[in-house]
Amino acid sequence: MVSPLSGVIPALFVGGQRFPEGPSFDPAGNLFVCNRRDGFIVKVTPDGRSSRFVTTDGKPNGTKFHRDGRLFIADMVRRQILAADPSGALTVVIDAFDGQALLGPNDLIFDRNGELYFTDPGAGEATAPGAVFRWSRDGLSLLTSGQLYPNGLALNDAEDMLFVAETGSNRVSSFPIRRDRTVGQERVLFQFTDGLGPDGMAVGADGNLYVTHRPTGIIAVVDPAGRLVARLPAGGSLPSNVAFWNHSLYVTEDETGAVFRLDVGVRGQPLFHERERN
Repeated sequence: MVSPLSGVIPALFVGGQRFPEGPSFDPAGNLFVCNRRDGFIVKVTPDGRSSRFVTTDGKPNGTKFHRDGRLFIADMVRRQILAADPSGALTVVIDAFDGQALLGPNDLIFDRNGELYFTDPGAGEATAPGAVFRWSRDGLSLLTSGQLYPNGLALNDAEDMLFVAETGSNRVSSFPIRRDRTVGQERVLFQFTDGLGPDGMAVGADGNLYVTHRPTGIIAVVDPAGRLVARLPAGGSLPSNVAFWNHSLYVTEDETGAVFRLDVGVRGQPLFHERERN
C-alpha cells in the first residue's frame, strides 16, 4: 500500500536559495547546496546559518564529497566536473571525452572504491539524449548513451546496480554493473504516469530509492522491485534533489527557493566519504 502524502510533514531548514540543487553533507553535518541560478554553492551549518563557499561562474548542479575532503561539482554551463578543496579553491577534473567537450554534467556519485559516475545531459531540452560516464584510475569511460536527459543517479548498496533518472522519459531506469565494470541492458525500474520527470535521488539504508519528481511536489519512494511504496511531500511543486543526514531526508526545492527536512526515520545508504577505508 502506498503511504499517504500526509505521512511526513516537511520542515523548513533554510530559505533564500536561488534554484537550490545538489545537496551534500560533510562529516560534520554541514550542508552544501548549489545555487544554480547564481553560480555558487553555499555552506549551511546544522543550525541553519548559511555562507557562500565557492563560486563556479557557471551553473553548479550536483555535488558529492570525496574521502579526501574535496567537494566534486557537476557544472552544466562550464561543461566540467570540478573539485573544490576545503578552502574553496577550484580545479577542473574532467572536461572532455575522446577529445570532445562534455555536454553539461548534471549529477554525480562515488562508489566505495572512489570511482566517479556522472550523468551528462547538457543544459538544453529535457528530451535531448545524453550519456552516463565513469571516471576511475584508468580514465574516463562511457557507460551508456541515448537516454533522454539522464539526470540524477544512484547506486545500490552492493554496487551491482546503477539507477538513472531519465527526465525526458519520465522514468527511473536500472543498469546492472557487470564484473568487467561495463553496464548491462537498461531496464525500466519505475515509470511515472504524471508530471514532467524525475530529477535527483538517493538510496536509503532501507534499500529504497527516494526520487524527486517535478512538478508534482513529491518524493517517490520506490523499492528495489520497482514498486511505489510511499509518496512524500517535498514542501513545494519543484523538488530538485535529496540527501540524507541522520534519520532525515533533506530536499532542495526550487518553487520556494528552500531546503526542507523530512523526518523519515531512515538513514541514508553510506556514501564514499562516509565509509571505512578498506
